[in-house]
Amino acid sequence: MVIPVRKSIFYGGLILSLLLMICSPLVAAESGLGDELFLEEKFDEAIAAYEAELETTDDPAPIYNNLAAAYYQTGNVEQALNYFTLAAEAAPENGMPWINLAMLYELEGDLTAAEENYLKASTSSDPVVAVNGYLGASMLLLDSGDAAGAIAALESALARIEDETAPEFQEVRTQIYDNIGYIYATLGENEIAFDAFAAATQTGTESPIPWMYLGAFLEDVGMSEQALLMYQEALARDSDNITMAQEAYDSLAATLSS
Repeated sequence: MVIPVRKSIFYGGLILSLLLMICSPLVAAESGLGDELFLEEKFDEAIAAYEAELETTDDPAPIYNNLAAAYYQTGNVEQALNYFTLAAEAAPENGMPWINLAMLYELEGDLTAAEENYLKASTSSDPVVAVNGYLGASMLLLDSGDAAGAIAALESALARIEDETAPEFQEVRTQIYDNIGYIYATLGENEIAFDAFAAATQTGTESPIPWMYLGAFLEDVGMSEQALLMYQEALARDSDNITMAQEAYDSLAATLSS
């Protein structure tokens, strides 16, 4: 099945965004001088302060991470990679430095190393970090044409947060289902795609987006009346993100009435 350009605006490929950014330091409960200088964007001075802090700390992992982030801000990618690696090795269960390494490798075009580090992050004891590891790997796998691998990574992410009830995990779960649906739709596996898109609407989310995606999918496969109902469901939700749903509803309603 080929998804028309208009529908691709709805589906949009993988819509998940990583929560962890390499441009930010891991600020401890009691921030040191390095953190203060980093937040003031005095990165060279922050580097010197972090190096001094390494001489007195019993927990070097956060400082290694922050040194890497500071070096990244100065454009020194080699040192950023070096210190992110040291941070990951010093606290492998944390997982955040693995994410940072993966993102930096991805930016540098080394997608193999990026995928390896995303998968290392997926073993983190922190579910937020772990799910981001799976999501990062899934995006790379999909971009490389490995749809089956991308689906497997997304399903692993779902399994990892199966018992998580916090609102942020609810929204991530919704997005994962939508992305699984998108991939199966591009493969022409319409029944499985429908099940995934429908599952995204059943997570308890109040967002109109999963209803929009399900409506776009149903319209794309010729189930226009059912699609119209899904657009109506999207419009029934109190959100600022309903402009596209309104446009899709109006367009489809006009087509059906003509």
